[in-house]
Amino acid sequence: MMRALLLVIAVASCAQMKRDWEAQQRANAAAAAAAQPANLETLCKGVQSAYCAHCGVDQAACSQTYITCLGGRSPADPSAFTMGQVDQCGADVQAGDCNVMPSVWPASCSTPTQVATPSCGEGTTWDGAQCVATAPAASTCSGGAVWDAAQNQCVCTAGTQWDGAQCVQAAQPAPRRVHCRDALLDKGYGPDQLGGCKGVDDRCAVAAIARGYGPDQLGACRGVDGRCAEDLIARGYGMDQLGTCRR
Repeated sequence: MMRALLLVIAVASCAQMKRDWEAQQRANAAAAAAAQPANLETLCKGVQSAYCAHCGVDQAACSQTYITCLGGRSPADPSAFTMGQVDQCGADVQAGDCNVMPSVWPASCSTPTQVATPSCGEGTTWDGAQCVATAPAASTCSGGAVWDAAQNQCVCTAGTQWDGAQCVQAAQPAPRRVHCRDALLDKGYGPDQLGGCKGVDDRCAVAAIARGYGPDQLGACRGVDGRCAEDLIARGYGMDQLGTCRR
């Protein structure tokens, strides 16, 4: 009888240990997911979605919230937020005061405090990733060249090249027509996100991508006059306002 009782206790104990282990694994996975870095598209779409749903914002103003959040940067650029911080920001926006947003966002949506700059040894400075040699006096470089700490040498600035004695204007390649796919790749999107370019007017799509719209927002560029759409986008109109450019 005692043996049977001990066996029952042992089985129950093992089952509880298994449940505890599984719960810990789920907690570890959730913590790891929350610590993953978030790019600007994830951050800005999270803020846009939470704000527009909570405050009942119209489509045009909602689109502008996303563009303002990007601030002219690529949606694929990394943000200073982790996925967990993005979720917290979105939750606080959904509970925020619509009378003060978007002029003032919740504190959790502010850029996290930057890590202090590490100290480098004598003759070196921190370049944001590592200690590099300190640039020499400007007079050390001649012919219009400037010091490049990463290469530890004098180099010509962008758009110029060394002709043997000085930096001169580099020959400019013939301009090329930019297509929707090229514009997305230039912004850092992967090949798996190029499907949004199918059937769009390239002129409209390129203008939209330059304004910060992502691949999933290019559908409005189908069946429109490219020059008309490009002009409206340049004037700040949203993608939902391109109807007047329909062919």
